[in-house]
Amino acid sequence: MSLFLGKIHYWLFNKVLLLNNRTAKLVNALKIHYPQQIEEFWQYTLENTAPPLPPEKDLADLIDPNNIHAWLAAQINTAQMREAIFINECQENLPSEALMLIKQTFISEAQILAEKLLVTENYSNVSAPELYTLLNDQLLNGMPCDSEDQIEQEGPLYIAWSKSSCSKLELWKSLNVNVALMQELYFNWISTFLKCLNSNAVLLKTQNGLAIKLKE
Repeated sequence: MSLFLGKIHYWLFNKVLLLNNRTAKLVNALKIHYPQQIEEFWQYTLENTAPPLPPEKDLADLIDPNNIHAWLAAQINTAQMREAIFINECQENLPSEALMLIKQTFISEAQILAEKLLVTENYSNVSAPELYTLLNDQLLNGMPCDSEDQIEQEGPLYIAWSKSSCSKLELWKSLNVNVALMQELYFNWISTFLKCLNSNAVLLKTQNGLAIKLKE
């Protein structure tokens, strides 16, 4: 990566902030019903990661200018760790109603994000590859140099991709969290986000990864 801040650095930074914001919404939603437990779980999470970045500050005021790549990579990893550890603590120690609230929050946050984009643009006529690009503008998916997604098939109405690697999956496994749950939460978030942008969009599971299909 460049030694100077450019669009790609702010692009990554904004995606970290989006993930941090969703985690904060999870904490706040659950705290209403389980205040003491959530306070304990969040403190445990922070003790094992780090506090989230202050969203009101500019990237230039936060980043290590001598190590831009490593700093951004660390922020991505830490944001994903916070989310996974906190959700795992809730899932293991709270009633099943808490898990339903976590799932609902993922869906509602996807809807809110899509609705913000729809304020300035109509996505009803975009192609499947364009939807995939929009998704990757919002979804934290490793560093660009990692090239985790490999496009397998692409056309106006369909795009399929596989994972040459998956930093989130490896992270979840290393943390010993519920991988199946995290995959479900992310699938539902992506599916909802795409469907809100374009009612004809369907997210599919394929043998090697995921696909977006537009119904004709």
